[in-house]
Formats: sequence, structure tokens, C-alpha cells
Amino acid sequence: NYRMSEVQAALGVAQLSRVREILSRRKSNFERLKAFLSSIDDIYVLDSDTPDRENSHYCFNMIFRGRLRDKRDEILIKLKERGLGTSIYYPHPVPRMLYYREKYGYDASSFPVAESLSDCSLALPVAGHVSMEDIDYMAQSIRRSVDEVVAEEAA
Repeated sequence: NYRMSEVQAALGVAQLSRVREILSRRKSNFERLKAFLSSIDDIYVLDSDTPDRENSHYCFNMIFRGRLRDKRDEILIKLKERGLGTSIYYPHPVPRMLYYREKYGYDASSFPVAESLSDCSLALPVAGHVSMEDIDYMAQSIRRSVDEVVAEEAA
């Protein structure tokens, strides 16, 4: 039963009156973090804002490429040590799941984009409760974590 209670409905209505403010704050956080990380060549930011649609900026998804492609889990650990909460939204692409392999004969290697998003992406929070200081700390922590991982590999 997924019906909403009256209390949940009242909270939802109150939040709807603030939806523009909430979306604006998320976008501001997203854009600030994106600007900070633009100097790291091997991080691609997944962004879907276009003139005909608006991104809700639910979270900040970054994809590690190049020299960082196989370093996502190491970077995640370093971010966790710095107190940053991260998420891996797609830990297993559909073609790797046993059911789909058996039922449809999916071969995971036939879906390289799904594999890349699964293996190389990491999400960070950018919701309204995240302050500009938090965004700055996230950016510095990502930069330091990437630098440490690259230095460890070179050593």
C-alpha cells in the first residue's frame, strides 16, 4: 500500500510552494561543483540541461575516464575517509544480471555504455540542504583524493 497519509500530503503541498527555490538551490550547487571539477581532465560530469527540458539536479553524477577509469572504488574510499557520502546508483547494468543473461541471452560486453556507467560513475548530493561550504569541501576532497590515487599509482 503506497497511499500517502494526510500528513505526507500536507508536507508535499508545502514543499510544492517552494519547488522553484529548491530546484534553484540544487542547480546552483550542481553548477558550482561542476565548475570546480572542470579542471580535472578525467572526470566527466553527467548533465542533461537542454533548452527543451530542465534537470532536477537530484544528484551530481561524475564518470571517471582515462587514467581514473578503474579508480572509482579507490576514490570512493578516500572520499568516505574525508566524511563524504557518495552513491553508486547503478552497481550492476541489466546485461550483467543473471536473469537477463539467461532469459534474453544478453552479453554484457555488447553494452559498453551501460558497463561504463556502472563501473565508472559516482554520485554526490547537491540538494538544498548542502551548503556552499559543503560544495567547496566536496570539490577539494575530490581533487585531493584523485591526486592521491594518481600519486599512489605512479609510486
